[in-house]
Amino acid sequence: MPTDAQSWQPSKVDATSDRPETSAKAFSWLAEPRIILALIGLYVLGHFVLRLALSPTLGIDDAEQMLFAQHWAFGYRFRQPPLFTWLLLPVIEVFGPSIVAISLVRYALLAITFVFLYLTARLCLHDQRMAGLAALSLTLIYVFAYYAHHDLTHTTALGAMIVLLLYVTARLAKNPTWSAYAAAGLVIGLGMLAKWNFAMLAIGLPLTCLALPAYRHLVLTPKIAFTIAIAATVVAPTALWMLSHDQSVQALSSDILTKDGAAAAGTSWLAGAGALSRSILLFPLPFLPIFLTIFGRSLLARQHVPTTDFRPALTPAFFACLMLVVLGLHAFLIPLFGAVSFTERWLHPALMALPIYLFALAERGSPTTRQVTVFLASIAILVAVATTARLYRYMEGVDDCGRCREFAPFAEFAEGLRA
Repeated sequence: MPTDAQSWQPSKVDATSDRPETSAKAFSWLAEPRIILALIGLYVLGHFVLRLALSPTLGIDDAEQMLFAQHWAFGYRFRQPPLFTWLLLPVIEVFGPSIVAISLVRYALLAITFVFLYLTARLCLHDQRMAGLAALSLTLIYVFAYYAHHDLTHTTALGAMIVLLLYVTARLAKNPTWSAYAAAGLVIGLGMLAKWNFAMLAIGLPLTCLALPAYRHLVLTPKIAFTIAIAATVVAPTALWMLSHDQSVQALSSDILTKDGAAAAGTSWLAGAGALSRSILLFPLPFLPIFLTIFGRSLLARQHVPTTDFRPALTPAFFACLMLVVLGLHAFLIPLFGAVSFTERWLHPALMALPIYLFALAERGSPTTRQVTVFLASIAILVAVATTARLYRYMEGVDDCGRCREFAPFAEFAEGLRA
């Protein structure tokens, strides 16, 4: 086992680095897909069981979806697209309208998010142990570690579709076949039906490819028309439903992005920039400060590319450019719609790739075994804290918890109404 001061990189000296490299056996279990997938499965299953044990009551978003899922339609309300409702419909047929049904859909989507982020990281990182750390890092991001367990429906579907598109893009970069372009079109279409702001990634991804010469060929090909056609086919029925209900994309955007539907031009730009900056800082918490505290030295160390035959499907430069482009598209909403309202859960399209990007940089700085040990300990502690917090909310009860609607005693209220 390497000492704390030593690197955990493979046991040979890289000609571009003056740092000693040691055994590849340190934390070798992190490179085992079956172990990482088992950990993800245990994590998702544990929170699923906890949700069923705490309360049978649905939150507001869950209750809305249970209401909509009584029948099939191409759309239910214009503010949100119908993918989550469609996924819920067949599950209700089996389990009935219950907390079991809604939780099965939610945790299946969360499992997809963790698993495909991991699979994408495996295609993009030299050290497969770092890919395992990147996937487990989602347990340190508030919106996945806590928020999604008691709320969020469309946003949970959005996260799953984003990582699916990242994975398909990585596969496409490795082997740009017609089937890969077809898969990209299908995922883009489903992503749009998960949540409308998926469009930020759908637009930002080809712009990123065009901006980087190494990936430009992925867009400048007739195959991209196949992708667009499939995506349009998937979205078309819901788009026609929207048009038949006289809905306006601009009106919806103005309603969501501005306060009271309007803002003074002079103040909205400043307020919008402030709101966007705040959301950018909030989304990766507490993962980002934990990562920088533990791996900061690796990021500042002399960077080197591992001397292996492995070629990453998507490079750190690609992920950096993608995040900047999609954040730029968000910033463009400020002058376009006078946007002054942004929340951190809207930034999934821009920042979901952040763990992969940061660990791609960290692996070039040869992190030590102590750094990895501390990071894994941080994950264990934060998972325990999040689980304890869910139990504490339940013990507080709805009267003291504030907006804990899932703990309201609606079963008792219903019995009273029946009487």
